Amino acid sequence: MVIQQAVTSNTQAPLAIPEALTNKTQRLLAGLKACDGSADHSYEVVEAQINNMKYFVQELERSWDRTAGEANATRVWFRTETAPVLQMGRLMRRANVWPEGHPGDYITLEAVYENRPEGEGLARHLDRYFLSRTLAVALRARKRKLAEILNRRAAEDVRNSNWLNLACGSCRELLCVPPQAGRVIHCLDTDQNALNYAKSLLGERPDERIEFHAANAFRLLDARRNIERFGLFTTIYSAGLFDYMTDDKMVRLLSGLRESLAEGGLLIAPIKDAKCYETFDYHWLAKWDHFLQREEADFLRILVSAGFSESDITTERDDSGVIVFFMARR
Repeated sequence: MVIQQAVTSNTQAPLAIPEALTNKTQRLLAGLKACDGSADHSYEVVEAQINNMKYFVQELERSWDRTAGEANATRVWFRTETAPVLQMGRLMRRANVWPEGHPGDYITLEAVYENRPEGEGLARHLDRYFLSRTLAVALRARKRKLAEILNRRAAEDVRNSNWLNLACGSCRELLCVPPQAGRVIHCLDTDQNALNYAKSLLGERPDERIEFHAANAFRLLDARRNIERFGLFTTIYSAGLFDYMTDDKMVRLLSGLRESLAEGGLLIAPIKDAKCYETFDYHWLAKWDHFLQREEADFLRILVSAGFSESDITTERDDSGVIVFFMARR
């Protein structure tokens, strides 16, 4: 394969980029720029052009022998080359530049939940493309399913209810969970802006106490300290935290959380099933590659390693079929 361009790094030698990839990338950009955003058929043309690039990239990945570092550098090159066009879409831009300092911030997720493309012409089409991808659909389905599970849990968790919501973001799922007299919900997130937004979104909830804590989830590794600070939890959940943690760190955290549960307490942990989505949109078009690819059996193994009994673990899927909800009882 002929090599045409290269990217450089401060820590390694220049990396050659296949000529076929540079040519394909330039054709994609030319096609998107030429798209008449006002035509009835223009969105489907944009989607077809990006899909065509995806199929090319998937074949390229199957055939190359690059190291993980070289493969990542190639994706960085692609995102840099395509940024002037693809980042015309506000969501594609947010997923690349991380204006809140991390991917999947509460503003981006709120936009995905609202499912309303913005902008005009190509910018609007790129927003629509982002919102229609498998994981965007799954995020909306995850929110609905989480609210359903929490409502079922609330019906049985009625005495001394003490909930923990890790990496809580906007807490939007709680809008669908009626307040319950005497219940306390501890909402933790490292992003103070997300906590402020969640507080304003939820408003007053009579007879129920919601406490917002600016803290990292790894402050909860020690069960003894957790219980001293918060008391025993009856329910622990997180909408998306566990996709972003390595196995060893997750085992340590889940072990501490398990020991922080009251007898009969429940951990609710959704994960994205890697068998049910493609990574192109999140690894090539966007810099949203920090969530790890796991399958259902992988997470079950992690829960068992953290001390949960397999007989006390059940699973359900959301209506997209992508998100697996693990319910692990102590």
